[in-house]
Amino acid sequence: MTNATDYLTRQIQQNEVIWIDTCTMMYIQRFELFINKVRPLLLKSNKQICIPDCVMAELAKHQLAEDCYKANCANEALKLIKNNYEIFKVEP
Repeated sequence: MTNATDYLTRQIQQNEVIWIDTCTMMYIQRFELFINKVRPLLLKSNKQICIPDCVMAELAKHQLAEDCYKANCANEALKLIKNNYEIFKVEP
């Protein structure tokens, strides 16, 4: 039986590019758990998660949302990206 860390390790090793979308980053608790699990694996393998620039633009747009929950989630997601800059790369 494969555990979550083994699965993540295998996925990181087998994939050249790892993409992430806005929706994934807006679920802050899960996004933070994901970062905590995958960060050491990415650093060890010298890989990064690619964030399309349109996703960054969408997060910036959500920061200005009238919906306080959405704006807060976008702010928190951007903080997590900033605080873990070594594992993220913004792609055009």
